[in-house]
Amino acid sequence: MADRIRFEIAKAKDYPGKDYDFVTFFDCLHDMGDPAGASGHVRSSLKKDGTWMIVEPNAGDKLEDNLHPIGRAFYGASTLLCTPGIAFAGSGIGARSAGRRKAAARG
Repeated sequence: MADRIRFEIAKAKDYPGKDYDFVTFFDCLHDMGDPAGASGHVRSSLKKDGTWMIVEPNAGDKLEDNLHPIGRAFYGASTLLCTPGIAFAGSGIGARSAGRRKAAARG
């Protein structure tokens, strides 16, 4: 399989290559400084029939949907890990929204 499969580490908005059969993102899209830009790059790098697999935490849209032990863990991790990561991601969209997420977490 070594002649058909390789693993690459690069930025989500500018990794090299085209015509990929399969691209994966595991628990990271929501933390990116520019998730829309990363999404556009994935789309442009896939073959016409290629697949993008996105794995993200399954959290409810409303606060009351997340008031259980796993939801509390998600809020804690988001405040301590995700929000600072987005803020350091640069001046992208995520960096601006991180301030709003941080303010909402305090509120």
